[in-house]
Amino acid sequence: MKIKASVGRAGRDVKTLVDLLLWRADAEPDRLGFSFYTDGEKPGSALTWRQLDVKAREIASRVARGGDPGRRALLIYPRWEQFVPAFFGCLYAGCVPIPAPAPHPALLKRAAPRLRAVGEDSSASLLLTTVSLAREFAALGASTLPAAVVLATDALDGAESSGFRPHRAKSEDLLCVQYTSGSTHSPRGVMISHGNFLKNSRYLTEFLESAPDRSLVTWLPHYHDMGLVSALHCLDAGMPVRAMNPVDFLKHPGRWLRAVSHTEGRVISGAPNFAYDLCAKSVEESELAGLDLSRWSLAWNSAEPVRSDTLQDFARRFKPCGFRPEALRPCYGLAEATLIVSGAPPATRMQIGGRSLVGSGRVFAGEKVRVVSPRTRRVCAPGRVGEIWVSGPSVAQGYWGNARQTRAVFRARTADGDGPFLRTGDLGFFRGPELFITGRLKDMIVLRGRKYYPEDVELAAEAAHPAVRRGGCAAFGIEVGGVEKLAVVVELDRAAVNGGAGTASDVPAAVRRSVAERCDVELYAAVAVRRGDLPRTTSGKIRRRECRRLFLAGAFSAPKAAAP
Repeated sequence: MKIKASVGRAGRDVKTLVDLLLWRADAEPDRLGFSFYTDGEKPGSALTWRQLDVKAREIASRVARGGDPGRRALLIYPRWEQFVPAFFGCLYAGCVPIPAPAPHPALLKRAAPRLRAVGEDSSASLLLTTVSLAREFAALGASTLPAAVVLATDALDGAESSGFRPHRAKSEDLLCVQYTSGSTHSPRGVMISHGNFLKNSRYLTEFLESAPDRSLVTWLPHYHDMGLVSALHCLDAGMPVRAMNPVDFLKHPGRWLRAVSHTEGRVISGAPNFAYDLCAKSVEESELAGLDLSRWSLAWNSAEPVRSDTLQDFARRFKPCGFRPEALRPCYGLAEATLIVSGAPPATRMQIGGRSLVGSGRVFAGEKVRVVSPRTRRVCAPGRVGEIWVSGPSVAQGYWGNARQTRAVFRARTADGDGPFLRTGDLGFFRGPELFITGRLKDMIVLRGRKYYPEDVELAAEAAHPAVRRGGCAAFGIEVGGVEKLAVVVELDRAAVNGGAGTASDVPAAVRRSVAERCDVELYAAVAVRRGDLPRTTSGKIRRRECRRLFLAGAFSAPKAAAP
């Protein structure tokens, strides 16, 4: 579908996402809003703004029957094309959507307790899903359902939507409750208002250089903040979204690049660091033929530590396809700030110890960011590492149903009373106006009074042996005889387990040597496990605390573990 001319960004009278869709559907009804890939390759269904408005009304007419505005609905959909109309249908009905991951049917029994926990925590009264997933939930029994009422939206015929009038929310009303991935804690429901979203959308438009003559290409999950908010902001910016299923990308990473290549006009697309690494390493030479990445105007990198070598490898690998290294733009954000906090021009790099840090850019006008000592709550001097605190109009309202954590995380004040601030739990520092991220506060390891970032130890472990999987290491502290010690668990590439990259039993000793040489610290334990054994969040981040628990419980079966 060709892109039609757009009227541009919405006016000042637009206060909510509902206002935005109603305005788009009226001002440019036939302009493409969303298009979806089938099997990650073939162009599938598409929605103009008017078609999305009609589908949203169909769903809203049913959702609105069940109660007053403000009630919560859990949205569990495998694909973007199922999720998008349901999300807007909830908003039109005055219902607060809660995006959640849709497990594979074979894994539903294992995933059901977590989904039910989210439903209970949010007091969700409604589950919106597909006919097939509704049947799978029913087969497990009513006790496993995350909500009392189930509505399969792909079975609706729209006959009763005629004349439905959307609920007109206010700027301060909740847009959605976004459950965090929980890499250092249990998932919490972040309350994002319409006003939070619209302000962050303007930051995104500034950073991404969003414009009606460009397209957003995404494979990011719709149930994570980066995938959801980046796609929704296109409604504000007036540009179309072209979405594929995350599983389709993970099966064949080259599909992402082909989607960018085949899209008309300039393209904006981004992902966490691992995706660029995966493409640089796994895309075959034969796939490069005919690939045109010259129109990829901006490739953002966020949601996990940005690695300098990944940026270099990706730029080098795809330069022959027209990719411009300056298109790579690191940024920093988190769900508690709706999404983005700072964004970089072409990446600034600096060396700290043995690690090359990549800058995350400048803070946006209207946001106030301070680097604060978590112990004294005093603002750190420039260049000194501390906890990153954020204040501004896109900072979320708090955690759903958790007043204590909301006070502790969202209402912090510095020693001199400045605030309130959001405590991000991330460590970093300013170098001039640019923000650098160094790690997570709760993951910091302290040995004999000296602090170690787990990321530094993990990088050293990765460099130890070709069998160690990149991005597959976890470093954490353990107490032995009243003394803090350092342990590392590394995943092995499949080829290594099958004997293709040396002997897997060599890995622990190699990891010990590399960590000692690069970090000047002795490991108490080094364990090698099979690929996929390390626990991760739904966004793919390694859960170091859970790794520590499993290690202490003796749950990791290793090809070989070096003796202490």
